[in-house]
Amino acid sequence: MKIKLKFWFFRNYWWLLALAFSGLGTGMVVLQSGVDFKLLATLLGTLLSLLYFLQKQRLEETKLFREIFAECNERYDKMNEGLNAIVDGPDDQPLQPKESTILNDYFNLCGEEYLYYTQGYIFPF
Repeated sequence: MKIKLKFWFFRNYWWLLALAFSGLGTGMVVLQSGVDFKLLATLLGTLLSLLYFLQKQRLEETKLFREIFAECNERYDKMNEGLNAIVDGPDDQPLQPKESTILNDYFNLCGEEYLYYTQGYIFPF
């Protein structure tokens, strides 16, 4: 749930910041009899700084995702031939030690990807 909330926020932060600025600006006008431009400028500067931070954070997480994605795909490609040989092999024979090693490596990679997913580095689908 926490991971989905993070990605929902990254998709919608523009609207949330615009809504927050509008709400705070309107609140300032209503609570005060006039507009305090120094306070409004401070509020706008704070929100723009937050916007910059969020975009920078999103860019860094996207770069990290691309690195993880590329590395995992490269590792899957190296295992692909061995995995296909296991699938195409006879079903009535026990696995050979080499085949067990290939499957262990595959499941370890799957577990590693799941860990990245639970930590929020891989996008939920």
